Amino acid sequence: MSERTIFAWHESHPGLASLFVFELTDDDDNVLFSAQTMRRSFVLSAADMASLPLGRTPMSVHWRVVGIANKTETVESSEERMILLPRRR
Repeated sequence: MSERTIFAWHESHPGLASLFVFELTDDDDNVLFSAQTMRRSFVLSAADMASLPLGRTPMSVHWRVVGIANKTETVESSEERMILLPRRR
């Protein structure tokens, strides 16, 4: 994973979600990073990567997306997908 990694998803019910919440979580389901977007994809910026808890060894994390309608109602949720968070350089 790098700042060029594109996280993309599709809607199971197109048009219902007015925004999406993208999250990176650890194995204990603690949220390491969260961002809201109106797009169906997200790319981490260099600042986003710098905010992540990178250690001396790679760390397995999960990413997920939740679709929100009217900023309050969850209309769909993705399954979690595992990725590897790189080690700090």
